[in-house]
Amino acid sequence: MMSTLYNLNFGNENIVGIGASTSICAVMGLYLANLLCLLKKGQDMHSDKQSAIRMVVSLLVISLLPGVGFFGHFGSLAGGLLLGLAVVPGEDKELVALKWAGMVLSAIYSLILLTIFI
Repeated sequence: MMSTLYNLNFGNENIVGIGASTSICAVMGLYLANLLCLLKKGQDMHSDKQSAIRMVVSLLVISLLPGVGFFGHFGSLAGGLLLGLAVVPGEDKELVALKWAGMVLSAIYSLILLTIFI
């Protein structure tokens, strides 16, 4: 839903950005949120950071191809990342601030897109 609202507001309004690729981008956002949580807890994630960078770069390259919905991909990546941060388990003291930031940013992101859409 977030990718479609983003695409309607900032991209081509004739394209609905929901499909398998936007779903995969949302899962990528969840993966990035998980990496942020693990980094915040102090775990060594060197190889995972490299794979995340390759993943985002390849997503950017694929999204810039003609006929591919860049704004749908970007919107669902951002939505997945923010929602992933919002559902961080609350019992970890290191992650409480990250969880609150994810919840607040998810709400702001949704309100901005809905406000522009309406």
